[in-house]
Amino acid sequence: MKVNQTKKWVLLFLSTILMTGMFAATATAGANPWAGGDVASLSVTNDASGTANKYIYKRISNKAYTFVSGDYIEYDVQISSSIDGAGGIEIINADGSYFRDTGTSVWKDQNNISGHPNANISAYATNKWYHRKLAVPASMIGKTSSKWDIVGENDSPSQSYSAQYDNLKVTNGSGTTKSVVFVNSSDYSSAATDIGPAAVSSGNVTTSNIASNMSHLLDNQAFIKLDKINPFIGTSFSMHFISTLKVNGEIWAYYIKWDAFGKGGVGLAKSTDGVNFTDNGFVLTAGSPGQWDDSFATFPGVWYDSGTFYLVYEGTGTGSAGQIGLATSTNGVNFTKQGQILTHNTTGWESVNIGTPSLYKEGNTWYLFYHGYDGSDCRIGVATGTSLTSLTKYSGNPVIDTVPGTWEAGTAGHRDIVKVGSTYYMTYEGSEDPPYNTAKWSSGVASSTDLLHWSKFSQNSILPQTDNTFGNDGPSFLSVDGENFIYYRTNPTSRALIANENDGGFDLKWGMSDPGISHVIGRSDGDGWSASTSLDGPDYMQYGPYTTSTPVGDNIATWKMMVDSNSGTNDVVRLEVVDADDSGTVLAERVLQRNDWKQTNRYEYFSVPFHWSAGRSGHRIELRAHWYDSTYVKMQLVGIS
Repeated sequence: MKVNQTKKWVLLFLSTILMTGMFAATATAGANPWAGGDVASLSVTNDASGTANKYIYKRISNKAYTFVSGDYIEYDVQISSSIDGAGGIEIINADGSYFRDTGTSVWKDQNNISGHPNANISAYATNKWYHRKLAVPASMIGKTSSKWDIVGENDSPSQSYSAQYDNLKVTNGSGTTKSVVFVNSSDYSSAATDIGPAAVSSGNVTTSNIASNMSHLLDNQAFIKLDKINPFIGTSFSMHFISTLKVNGEIWAYYIKWDAFGKGGVGLAKSTDGVNFTDNGFVLTAGSPGQWDDSFATFPGVWYDSGTFYLVYEGTGTGSAGQIGLATSTNGVNFTKQGQILTHNTTGWESVNIGTPSLYKEGNTWYLFYHGYDGSDCRIGVATGTSLTSLTKYSGNPVIDTVPGTWEAGTAGHRDIVKVGSTYYMTYEGSEDPPYNTAKWSSGVASSTDLLHWSKFSQNSILPQTDNTFGNDGPSFLSVDGENFIYYRTNPTSRALIANENDGGFDLKWGMSDPGISHVIGRSDGDGWSASTSLDGPDYMQYGPYTTSTPVGDNIATWKMMVDSNSGTNDVVRLEVVDADDSGTVLAERVLQRNDWKQTNRYEYFSVPFHWSAGRSGHRIELRAHWYDSTYVKMQLVGIS
């Protein structure tokens, strides 16, 4: 059995309030709308001749697939220039027939754009990802593919352009993949030129990885993009607070599951795409009457090592207000409880209970992270050892503390950890002061080089705060098809992509000279808009766009800016999200200081999460940046995701 550790874990809640965590919602399933991870790129340069027909067809796969009725071809594409003849594909069958010859009225995508490679998709795909879905024509049913090409068909002399492709698949049109043609670089199987080149001086195919990870996020080179296509994951069985492994390439998500008597256990759900999960029922249940975990045995954290699945969990019951237990398995389904492995102290920061455990193993050392509750706040601690049955609590606990007057004033809780390079990254939940069922909740991130000393991200919290209820909490890392996500509890589970402009992008985006964007101070400056201490006084260097298209629900506004000095803590810019049709109500804001920029003279992303309630639907949004006259700032864009 091949098992890859991908993160582990699940959330914090106090045992006294666990029962309030259920939601009901209608599930909306759909394919991942973002390309990312590994992409195939076709770069083309036409010659300078007046030849009317210029083209090149470069093969990326020899995949053999026999088409049946109901099949669709789906792929994601992004083109570099607003031109025709870029971003198309061709499929050549074993009998020599071509998909492009089926006719423009037959072979077309969901926007009625022809599937012929000379079609113009620029309105949808110029510098942004476009997901195409094309029904297989009736004349192709029963035929078997032999060559899959990415194509340049633009005819302009001396034109240079490129297109990026990802997630090229055969599907049933409803989210089920029937054959993968290209998702990862390992799928790329040929560099042959099948047609042409004709009047093309160069045409090259490369594969590369464009996905962002946690190191990019904390370096301000990536941002959080909420998945609004798949907002409700695992709804039919209320999957939430997941802790995941990958087993033989399949995602196994362990989650909080309640029985008919209101007792909590651990469920297992499986998925191949990170969106559509199948419930496999309980793998751990509450103890028998009289046992220490007879109320619940849940909040799982999982790890796989040397043939054994380790599951740590929070248990409460007879004589236990909240301790941590261990269960083990050889197959990840049938677990045997091994008893308590960590109990709370009677005084100090964990005097009431401990729970919501998660595991990480580095070398021979186990790190068991957990929350400690003192009746007022929840904080994160860690215990270590070479055996899970003989752990020592770290003398420097808590390793993540609450901060009065902030988004994490009452809770720093459920967490997950992933390692990128030599750095560890934690995502964890936080809340304002109790009572917890009416507090505002969100999630943040932190980094460490030794798993003991953690530095919080200056842009926490990374998700919008809830409106005085549970949610946007219990975060967990999960990588799907080269994309890096944070999953978190909503109705019951949602996810957010660690994105950049090429991988995920924005739902709405405005440059500094776009309609609707205005400026009180500053001037056009190369590829952006700048304000300078020698020329300007403090005021708004950007405001607008007053669009009425802001989606109802959670959103994140992101600005792309640079400074010429990042030394010191001077206030530089105040970013604001405003409802212009509600007396200018400021919904959320963030003040940036010089040292929030990681480098000088480099564009970096800064975000402000916010919630756009149903009552604000149709209102104009104003995104604005107030400059403090402390250092040179150049801004390139503002977007919503």
